[in-house]
Amino acid sequence: MEKNINVGKYIISTDGDIGKIVDVVNLEPGAEDFFKVNFTKNNCINYFSMKNTKNYRILASKENVQKAIDIFNTRYEPIEYDSTHEKINAQKEALSETNICEIAKVLSMINQEKEVHPQVNKTYTIALGMFIDEIKFVTGKKLTDIYDLLKLKIPAKKGKK
Repeated sequence: MEKNINVGKYIISTDGDIGKIVDVVNLEPGAEDFFKVNFTKNNCINYFSMKNTKNYRILASKENVQKAIDIFNTRYEPIEYDSTHEKINAQKEALSETNICEIAKVLSMINQEKEVHPQVNKTYTIALGMFIDEIKFVTGKKLTDIYDLLKLKIPAKKGKK
């Protein structure tokens, strides 16, 4: 595979930051290659492993983002698990998916539940935030419009005490 194929594309990190892949570099001779990513908003450069995509994903095309929105808005039958432990592990693993359409389905299924398990809630919240940020970046739509598209309530802003 051509290692420079993703240069010029954008990634979203688990922190919700979006940056442009500007190069593929090898930080140590004989070691793995990394994406060199420029984050203009924070005026910084960071490096991401090409092998370990746990902390980022490459942004989807506009067409795939639209498919993901449609998938998110689809109702799914709940999955039956043998135990709460199995459910937690399966949901956490599914939320680490790098395909936006797969993530949309998992987010939709969890969103349809009456209550998100506390051990999944943080991972779910991060994945949902990344999903919304990706839609915003790729489509150029306003946040309020995205929440409307996804049929979600805009979260209340936390006030200072």
